[in-house]
Amino acid sequence: KKVQLVAHSIGGWICRAWLAQLDDDARAQVSALVTLGTPHAEPPEDGPWRTLDQTRGLLANVNSRCPGAYHEGIRYASVGSSAVQGQLRGGGLDGLLGFASYLPLCGDGEAVGDGITPQKAAHPDGWERRDLDGAYHIAFVPFLGARLRGTPWYGSEENIEQWVDVLK
Repeated sequence: KKVQLVAHSIGGWICRAWLAQLDDDARAQVSALVTLGTPHAEPPEDGPWRTLDQTRGLLANVNSRCPGAYHEGIRYASVGSSAVQGQLRGGGLDGLLGFASYLPLCGDGEAVGDGITPQKAAHPDGWERRDLDGAYHIAFVPFLGARLRGTPWYGSEENIEQWVDVLK
């Protein structure tokens, strides 16, 4: 049986980098990579965004080594969300956090996304694309481990059925 990888957020870059360093025989054991809320697009070249690159060049390195659906025989799928509209005013904490995260990632603070990853940055060229309406980047408070009510993430019951069929 072959391995199917599911990765969330930066885990998508880690899986892409890992696949790139495998030899052909080892890589042949992987049939799919599905990323959930992974920002695959590098910050825009224009403006200050490249200098504020939150990935510190890691994403540029991964994209240069294995752009798009790079390896033959592997099914690539990316899952993004439009749960949160980035807003400076009137969007509450979700909108403000989205704005602050989306702006350096894609140059558009008013984009839609999962609250951390803008939807337009979640989908590399050549990948199967799934867009969810109600998936948040996380559904818990980091470090406390407390669940957040009303913030289902990509793997929540209400969202998983919208993308899990990619894993055949």
